[in-house]
Amino acid sequence: MNWSPLLLLALALAAPGCRQAAAPAASQTPAAFRYAYPFKNIPPENVDNAIRFHKEKLANSHKLEPAAFQVALAQAYLAKAQASSDFSYFNEAEKLVDSALKKQPENRGALLVKASLCEARHDFQGAIKILEGLEKKDPGDVDTRSMLANSLMEVGRVPEALEISRAIFRKVPTNPAALQVSRTLIASGDDDKARKILEVAIGQEQPMENKASARMRSLLGEIDVRHGNLEEAEQFFRASLEAMPDNAQTTEDLARLKLRQGQPAEAEKLFMASFAQTQHPLLLREVAQIKLAQGKTAESQKMLLQAESLLRPEVQKGGYGHARDLARVLLDLQKPEEALKLLEQEEKQRQDWRLYELKAITLEALKRHDEALKALKQALGSGYQEPALYQRAALWEPQGPWGGKLKTLDPTFTPDMLEK
Repeated sequence: MNWSPLLLLALALAAPGCRQAAAPAASQTPAAFRYAYPFKNIPPENVDNAIRFHKEKLANSHKLEPAAFQVALAQAYLAKAQASSDFSYFNEAEKLVDSALKKQPENRGALLVKASLCEARHDFQGAIKILEGLEKKDPGDVDTRSMLANSLMEVGRVPEALEISRAIFRKVPTNPAALQVSRTLIASGDDDKARKILEVAIGQEQPMENKASARMRSLLGEIDVRHGNLEEAEQFFRASLEAMPDNAQTTEDLARLKLRQGQPAEAEKLFMASFAQTQHPLLLREVAQIKLAQGKTAESQKMLLQAESLLRPEVQKGGYGHARDLARVLLDLQKPEEALKLLEQEEKQRQDWRLYELKAITLEALKRHDEALKALKQALGSGYQEPALYQRAALWEPQGPWGGKLKTLDPTFTPDMLEK
């Protein structure tokens, strides 16, 4: 029997209790980066072509049952939205899937798209309800269980998400399963095991898997940033962009890395390139922070107000995950009371470390120090290996163990790197 490297990892690493001692050191051979994307000359699957194809099919389906064609086109719009961060494609997908579900309320494909749309607007409880219903009807379905693991992770139920992800990886040791279990391991604080799985998975990748190939590299880049390996992190982010050149999230990750490397002009260029592509208002906030650090207070304030004006109507109409973004902007605009109200509403749907970190910062701005420290400890309790959390905790509770843990994670991280 031929055992693939991923199958061996699924058996050896995905089992509970198999934990490495420390995150592996970064590669010291940047001139020949061994995780460069190897299929740059092979065009990726064109989502726009898929949209055109399914539009034509739907237009010609008047003599047939159109629900299946609506779901296929909705799936293409969903893929486009996820790749481009253009929220208008989510809206198109939702119109189609709602129409399909009116015709066929039990349509599995439509319900999976609906669950994905719930995730996009941070209605993770809604997604979980749909996915648990689907799982009861088909307990072994990998797509359903994978999405369920993701939603559980987002609401803070990481142990359950990890159990599901491990089971999927043992059963189906593919690159998507490796990606899923790695994300869950990272959320639980196990960067070293996630790194090992991702490195082996990259060695098994195939052409036309651009989305997974890009995400595996960006996750490795994120791990390296958190462990202070900035040069290798940049190589991973650039390799990710070779797999998916238009990936807005990775462009933003690279921009934040450039800030960490002391290159604000390059960071601003990358943030604005991403904004031109996605029109995501929070990117204006990122650039506003750069302007403020440069002493350009008026420009910074103008960009923050622009971001606020774009985010408010989206939040009011239940837009896609914008409540926390607006809270972040309001905090910069010295409106912590309103920011806290938004975060408390968001907490009903999502309980992850990012929410609790922002809630802690907001409470601290309101001089509610004890509550701020409690929220920060909730963020730390997730296990996620984020040096900013430990640095902030070390400042707020100097007698705690946080400073020592920060040194083992990223000794180069200093208080001036914290978000204000």
